[in-house]
Amino acid sequence: MDKLNSPSTKVIHQAIMEIKEPIVFQQMLQNEKGEYYWKLLEWNLSELAEKFGDIKLPFRIGYNAGTMSPQWEVNCSIVSMTLLDFIQNMNSHEDNKEWYYFDYKYMQEWFKDKPEIINSINWERFNIDKTGNDSTLWIGSKGAHTNCHQDSYGCNLVAQIHGRKQWLLFPPNSSNFLQPTRIPYEESTIYSKYNFFCPTKEDEINILKIEDTARLITLEPGDVLFVPPGWWHYVESLELTVSVNIWLPIITDNISRVKEAIVKLIVAKIGKDVSNVPDESDCINLLNIAVEECKTVANVDLSAKRKKRIAWTAKDLATKYPAYVKLLHELSRTKLEEFVKMKRERFSENYIDLLKDNSETDSDAKNTYSFVQHTTENIVNALCHPDVVNKVTELLGLDNAGKTTVLKRINGEPIDTISPTLGFNIKTLEHRGYKLNVWDVGGQKSLRSYWRNYFESTDGLIWVIDSADRRRLEDCKIELYKLLQEERLEGASLLILANKQDLPGALSASDIAEILELPSIKTHHWQIYKCSAVTGENLVEGINWIVDDISARIFYID
Repeated sequence: MDKLNSPSTKVIHQAIMEIKEPIVFQQMLQNEKGEYYWKLLEWNLSELAEKFGDIKLPFRIGYNAGTMSPQWEVNCSIVSMTLLDFIQNMNSHEDNKEWYYFDYKYMQEWFKDKPEIINSINWERFNIDKTGNDSTLWIGSKGAHTNCHQDSYGCNLVAQIHGRKQWLLFPPNSSNFLQPTRIPYEESTIYSKYNFFCPTKEDEINILKIEDTARLITLEPGDVLFVPPGWWHYVESLELTVSVNIWLPIITDNISRVKEAIVKLIVAKIGKDVSNVPDESDCINLLNIAVEECKTVANVDLSAKRKKRIAWTAKDLATKYPAYVKLLHELSRTKLEEFVKMKRERFSENYIDLLKDNSETDSDAKNTYSFVQHTTENIVNALCHPDVVNKVTELLGLDNAGKTTVLKRINGEPIDTISPTLGFNIKTLEHRGYKLNVWDVGGQKSLRSYWRNYFESTDGLIWVIDSADRRRLEDCKIELYKLLQEERLEGASLLILANKQDLPGALSASDIAEILELPSIKTHHWQIYKCSAVTGENLVEGINWIVDDISARIFYID
């Protein structure tokens, strides 16, 4: 095995924190001799069953059959058995009509008294100091699957231990095409309404409308899949499988926790008839905690900031380390159609109705309940739509473009603890012999109606943009052009700071200028600089420009 061009643990960790597309690591868990670093990968199924011993594991039961709707986890029955019993049961039935899934179980909860199992894996090869204590275990029979969904938090690594597992993934931008639903409610999980295990004809038609390119991969033992933040995924066991995964936090998780707390509160408040949810007071407490976390947490973890360099892309990593990093196969529309059609037709003669009810319940009563349930579900999904939740989050004061951080960095103040600006801050900066009176005004929607109070005698406007949040740029453009129409800002110099260039995925200054249509501005002198409040990049250059432009306009010679 050629280890001369293997990526270092530092490179791997940098890459998985930066790349925006899924990739598969191969041979990463093996040494030069082809031996596995993980004991878990060395044990065969019989040895693994022996290690597990008499521990009875709860397996969800589903059907290898066609159904009109997805086989939701909350509706599955549970059976407990040892791993040995499970393996023997699967081997004794050639055509199982049911599938079994021990899924999403933290290893330390089930094997805390079996350190050999806990320590049989570690994530050191990815520069992550974690073991089985921090990992989840997934054991499934052929047909066991996880319905198509998007995770609210972080990113994750999935290591395939035994058997083959198929992953179908869609980019984050596919959300509206995938009919996101929060019913049934499961924390941090946004489901698609479509049944990818056995799509209906209507499902197939809608899935083929997805504009973004899907990715498909079948994981083999020893493969490690990286799933970036926000990627939708449907996962199915093609045979008896064992896999482990670990979730990795990302810098925006604090905002995501606020959004998830909002969703949980909405579901608890009006969705009691359609989903099992926690107590409403618990939801409110969770929301308060999440908001406070956002107000006290640092804008960025300075200990983790990167040197100036080009961020890794999936293509670059795979090109540099071809023996270890593989890009996922991109499905053309034709190939996606073939995939979905195969899933739809495989159970054409084995179809069951999960909703069938043979009870004597009055049909009118059942129809009324079904109508109420359907209406409630639609309301919950409308209120929990990502666009709605994003707006609510903004109104809670989580604007986070970095205006205050920029100001403090320019003034030489510490930036390790910064809260959203709820109102305004006033700073006097001395720069090149000039005194600059700066009003740092909160950017939240709830405060924008008060901006006009600060326009009197304004010589320059500094507009700070979060370059890493493309979704906010349209709103940013609308608000900027409203300001430029203000009579009291007529002729004011306009400096646009494209902040957060230190974050992966940040748009370039030229891209932002194009999106905001800056060249069309003829009423104000303007300039845009890419910058980072964390590293200090281009902040002084930006201030120099606006000072020069203001002074040239004000202190002219008759």
